[in-house]
Amino acid sequence: MRNGEEIWVNDNKHDVLRMCFGQIIHHRAQMGVFLRLLNVPIPGSYGPSADEMGL
Repeated sequence: MRNGEEIWVNDNKHDVLRMCFGQIIHHRAQMGVFLRLLNVPIPGSYGPSADEMGL
């Protein structure tokens, strides 16, 4: 990533995508904790969650 002639980041695409996906996963987990603390049922991301199954 650069701004004109100034180079800000000199990473390859694989490292940048890995960092981006890691941030998405991290913040999704933070949102889940926040919603649990507010007693809000959490929808399942990859199938039914424990809240949807009535456990």
